Amino acid sequence: MFTSWQPLHYRLKHLVTRKRLVMDGEGRWARYRMPDTAIDAVAREDVDKAMLPLSEAATAIRDYVRQAPPVTAQGRLHLGR
Repeated sequence: MFTSWQPLHYRLKHLVTRKRLVMDGEGRWARYRMPDTAIDAVAREDVDKAMLPLSEAATAIRDYVRQAPPVTAQGRLHLGR
């Protein structure tokens, strides 16, 4: 699916003015994200509920993937090298 940049820019601008998105940066380096209040509104128990029942192995994988990445003492992301 291809969308030209003008309708996309208009839609992003509309979502930012309605406070549905937050824009970080300007111009070509702008990044868009959900506002913190929207993220906080999701209760943790709702996130943990699966749409389908998960096996023990699937639950273990899900919990492992959700862990924060390991960080070194210098504050860098440890990539296992």
